[in-house]
Amino acid sequence: MQAAKRLMLVDPQFLEQQKVDREYKQIQKPVDSVVRTNLNLDIGKTLSDDSLTEDQKVKRYLQTLNRYLQVTDEVLHRRLLNPIR
Repeated sequence: MQAAKRLMLVDPQFLEQQKVDREYKQIQKPVDSVVRTNLNLDIGKTLSDDSLTEDQKVKRYLQTLNRYLQVTDEVLHRRLLNPIR
């Protein structure tokens, strides 16, 4: 069975509301979660960037990994100081 593509007409206000909803959901996420996700994406981009030499990739990977570990340590430290009840 072949998949068919469909073209749909939608109200521009609907698209704008969808954009606002996505932005709101992003705001609702814990900051540490967003930061770790972005750092994870940075690591992936660094490793897949063919314009970088292996030495540059290693350097950028280690820099990003250190930032990731620093954020993770801060989150764990905060959770130890303020446990969820």
